[in-house]
Amino acid sequence: MATSRAVQAQQPTVLREDPQPPCEIELEPGPVFRGGGWDDENWVSNAYDVEALPGGRLAITEQLRPERFLVASADVPGGRWVGRGGEGPGEYRWIRWVRAHGDRLHVFDALNRRRTVLDATDFEVLHTNPLSPGTLENDAVVLDDSSYVINATMYAADRVGYVLHLMNGEGDVVRSFDEVPVGVPGAPSPFRSITPAARSGEVWSVSPEEYRIDLWDAAAGTRLRSLVREVEWFPPNSPRRELHPDQPGSPGIRYMTSDSRDRLWVMISVAAANWADCLVETPPGLHPEAGEYTRRENCSLYEQRIEVLDPGAGRILAAANFTDGFGAVDGGLLFSYETDAFGFPTLRFWRPSLRVANPESDRECAA
Repeated sequence: MATSRAVQAQQPTVLREDPQPPCEIELEPGPVFRGGGWDDENWVSNAYDVEALPGGRLAITEQLRPERFLVASADVPGGRWVGRGGEGPGEYRWIRWVRAHGDRLHVFDALNRRRTVLDATDFEVLHTNPLSPGTLENDAVVLDDSSYVINATMYAADRVGYVLHLMNGEGDVVRSFDEVPVGVPGAPSPFRSITPAARSGEVWSVSPEEYRIDLWDAAAGTRLRSLVREVEWFPPNSPRRELHPDQPGSPGIRYMTSDSRDRLWVMISVAAANWADCLVETPPGLHPEAGEYTRRENCSLYEQRIEVLDPGAGRILAAANFTDGFGAVDGGLLFSYETDAFGFPTLRFWRPSLRVANPESDRECAA
């Protein structure tokens, strides 16, 4: 049976926020990767997705050349491209994700509808398997070399409405779960951020539109528990808002990962302190769907909020807002991609960690 409509009845855990959190978030500068100009064949023109590889290397995908990805090291200028356009072994049409697991890389191709497993050292093709018809959405997590969970919208009759799918090494759907309404105006987003939990075969998932984090038994397709955040700035199931100086833009969860202590790191886009100053009346002549207001150039409506959760205690250990437009990498790295006036791109990394804010919280903030 490929689907599961059974979800255990339970009361969600409401996350507690201390007036004085025990920990503080600290960003330690990490490696810096630099390339040539915007037309440098040995570098990326933007950073769409970044994955940490063994040996301190990175796999970087970009939207302009989606049939390959760049493997780069901080101590070596430029990098090595892996992949080429096509439909044969080692060829891709749109690399949606590169995911590392042990000494292997799992490359998910959205247009060829295929997963390719590579050796993480020499990038030789070890295995390929098809993926079920549908649309790869936001995330994938590899549980082991023969099973993985993908966030996808699938069109088979018994899978419509499910957004998470446990797959085996041959690309067969073992279980589909996390059902959302289909064909309903204002239906929830199918996007999910996924990260492994401490117990094998369990995964955490979260929607960008609701601060509710679910723990799933992937093999059974059952929801084991939910963590919810009840705050005024992130109302549940809130619709997307048009830009207007009377109300801030909608918040959204951009990313979630777990660390070695099974703590959850959640990155949220929230309205910047000066968000209203970034809005101007839409000039005449723009597209009629542009809305009454548009964003002022070089002014950010949002900043990034990072919250660190202890799921076992149902507690928020630390929270902080950052003005930088970060991306995130599984394993805890944050990155930003910058291009200077001459077109020279730089990829900067930070390692977030917890430090003690309360002397009695030493154990909770340990790495």
